[in-house]
Amino acid sequence: MSRHNTDAQPSDFTSLRQGAAYLGRDPRTVVRMIQRGDLTVRTMVFGRTIRLHRGDLAEALNRARKAAIGA
Repeated sequence: MSRHNTDAQPSDFTSLRQGAAYLGRDPRTVVRMIQRGDLTVRTMVFGRTIRLHRGDLAEALNRARKAAIGA
């Protein structure tokens, strides 16, 4: 699922590869997370490159940590 935020600045976004590294996942896994709706992201497309919003990545990481500890 994707949502768009027109107030976001380009510096608020990161590449798929960097986002995957932040989450400790393979980029293909992050794409599957997006497709399943496990990772809701605001995307910014630069040509053929998709950028992920850093705040959305942080939220996904927090949810994964909470799930891992059973909170």
